[in-house]
Amino acid sequence: MLRKSLFTGAIMLIVLLFGVTNSALAAGSIRFDFKKNPWNLVKASANDAPENGKIEDGVEINQDGFILTNKKVNEKNWNRLEGENYAVYKDNKITITAPAGKMITRIEFQALSQFSFDLTNDEGIKKEESTDWDEDFGSSSNDPITFKMQAQKATFTGGSSTTRLVYIEVVYKDVPLPVAPEKVTTTATFDFKNDFKDSWGITNVSSTTKDEQEGKIEDGKEVTQDEVTFTTINKNSGKVTRVKGGTLYLPPTNTLTFKVPQGKKIKKIEFTFEKAKSWLKTPEGTNLETENKVGSYITDTQEVTFTASSLFSQITKIVITVEGDKTTGISSIRTHRVIPSNVYDLNGVLVGTENTFNELPKGIYIINGKKVLK
Repeated sequence: MLRKSLFTGAIMLIVLLFGVTNSALAAGSIRFDFKKNPWNLVKASANDAPENGKIEDGVEINQDGFILTNKKVNEKNWNRLEGENYAVYKDNKITITAPAGKMITRIEFQALSQFSFDLTNDEGIKKEESTDWDEDFGSSSNDPITFKMQAQKATFTGGSSTTRLVYIEVVYKDVPLPVAPEKVTTTATFDFKNDFKDSWGITNVSSTTKDEQEGKIEDGKEVTQDEVTFTTINKNSGKVTRVKGGTLYLPPTNTLTFKVPQGKKIKKIEFTFEKAKSWLKTPEGTNLETENKVGSYITDTQEVTFTASSLFSQITKIVITVEGDKTTGISSIRTHRVIPSNVYDLNGVLVGTENTFNELPKGIYIINGKKVLK
């Protein structure tokens, strides 16, 4: 009897744990109900001028975080709300995008009639006819048109006849949100005066040399330290870029380009100069300012180029700060943390984020530079 009770208890625990695990990745659905029109879209009639009630490209119709957008391809007509139906004209496109953490598993289009439905999926997914009883229409003769998929975004194109939709039902499942990779900051140092390295493959010539070409760093020659590479282009007709007496000499108009591998970003470059002035132009074309012979440039890019100005730029040391993802030994997986975008009203006032969008009152908002109807 005790053994049976223990067995029964174990089964119940497994069922409970299974239920908890699956509830974390639950399914759900949302509906773009054009009859109710909670977004207050302007209504037109089928006989109105094409501009009446038109839904411009880029306008986002937001329903519980799912976004419906339109793209006009038809020479004359935009998609629009006609009465209580959403009209998709020939060649025009509609795209449904799921929010982060959701995956679309099925889309159901309820048209005025199955015979008038003329949308095709751009990814080649074929439609299926549902056999479920539709509680709004009551008859299986006008069941929704169903597309099954596993996608974060789905695009459909209008056929030769206009499709008029009563609603679009989107069924989804929860999926785990990706985790942002941990960032690691490193530095690479080119110390020409105190720690010149033969591994760079260039020459540190004597400060007393009379040969103007001795030690020339050839165009495109890659000088690398800790995954940071610099190259030069000799544009000056008489002078060359070279290291002389522990100083990198960059003649007027010659360039110095720094580059890091894919997946890394240069965050800061700190130059130490032989003279008080840098005589070095930034990528923006301004002179690099110095203090106590040190000048710093802040950036966030994989590659950046500087140019010597009217006199030689004489550099004794360069320290490059680099940021990259922390390696885990699994190089085939790269994930990115999804940060919710800010939401602004039409006056540019911050009113929330995408996570709190559903709590805002109905109206027009700005998200990622686009107008969104709620």
